Parts: sequence; C-alpha cells; structure tokens
Amino acid sequence: MTTSALLAQLLQKIKLAFRLPPIALQSCQRYKTGLNYQEIQKKDILTLDEAAAYISTDPKTLLEEVTLGHIPGGQLAGQWLFYKWALTQQFAGYQQPDEFEDDIYNDFQGEIPQVCDAKVVSQLLSGYALGERNFSGIDLSWASLKGVSLPEIDFVEAILQGIDLRESNLQKAELMDATFEGANLSGANLSNANLEGANLAHADLSQTLLISANLKRVNLKGTNLSGALLQDTIF
Repeated sequence: MTTSALLAQLLQKIKLAFRLPPIALQSCQRYKTGLNYQEIQKKDILTLDEAAAYISTDPKTLLEEVTLGHIPGGQLAGQWLFYKWALTQQFAGYQQPDEFEDDIYNDFQGEIPQVCDAKVVSQLLSGYALGERNFSGIDLSWASLKGVSLPEIDFVEAILQGIDLRESNLQKAELMDATFEGANLSGANLSNANLEGANLAHADLSQTLLISANLKRVNLKGTNLSGALLQDTIF
C-alpha cells in the first residue's frame, strides 16, 4: 500500500474517532437564546435553556433526548436541571485513568478491571444536582470523575477502586470505610472530609488538600502523599 493510501486511511479513522454525537449534529450553530455563555461556563447546574446552549442544540431536542433516557437530567419543582459535568462526559465518554503505578496492576494479579457503568455515574450526578447526598455503598470502580464538585457527599463504604477524582471537590465528604485502592485523587480537595477506616492503598493523593481531614485507621500502604497539605489532619 502506498504512503498516500495509508495517510488517507489514517485520516478517515481520525474523523470517525472524533465525529460529533447525533444530538450535536442536529444543530451546527449554537442555539440563539440570548444567554451569557461566559456565565454558563461558570455554573455547575444548568437550566434547560442553558444546557441546550451548552451542547449546541435547542431545548426541544434536548428535552426529547432526556425523556428517552439518552441524556442525564432531572426535575426539581417542575424545572428541568442538568449537571454540566455530566453533559460533557455524556459525549466525551468515560475512560479509566491514564497512569497507574506498576505495583497497582500487580495487586490485581492480571485481572481486567471492571469499569463502572456510565449510567451509574449519570444517576449519581443527576441525583446530587437534585439535592441527594447519600450514596453510601455505591460502586464507582474505575469511573472518571475528574474535576467534579461533590461537597458533603456520603460515600460511606462505597467501592471507589481505581476511580479518577483528580482536582475534585470533596470537602466535608463522608468517606468512612470506603475503598479507594489505586484511586487517583491528585489535587483533590478533601478538607474536613471523614476518611476514617478508608482503604487508600496505592492511591495517588499528591497535592491533595487534607486540611482537618480525619484519617484514623486509614490504610496508606503505597499511598502517594507528596505535596499533600496535611494541616490539622487527624491520624
């Protein structure tokens, strides 16, 4: 095969890999609502009009997709609300973290990690946006939640093995006896969080804020705490 033919095949694969989702293809131009897009970028929870503008479609199309269960959203007092991060991940796809230490893989003895179902993540974010905080025992193994803001969430006894929570906000979260083995919490804010009895073996907590966090009985075997702020942390 010639070099030009190989390049043509490669370009075709790139186009397929980055093609827009069906809902985005329905609207090539951003829906004109007179909204302030800079303000939308600053918000975590969006209204129907704001969410439609954020993903470049119209409110009617977005509502149809939500009612069909294709896009996460929920109603509060008759108003549709959307978690912006969930909308972004709906089209970006959920991927497990890129980098892990070799010894983490050894702990799994060659087994293929079971990645969390994207629907579970969508339900979590939608429920949180509607005021739910108790998600104790939830299984979010290997889910990607980078940059998410979930202060005061209840993840007691949750299975968060291999989860990507880089740069997330988990202030005052209840994380007692949760499993974070191999998780990536680099740059996360865990100030005043209760991690008593949690398993953080081989987790990455570099540059993490642990101000006044409760780390009693925590398993820190192989945990990376480089650059973590441990002011008034309880051990």
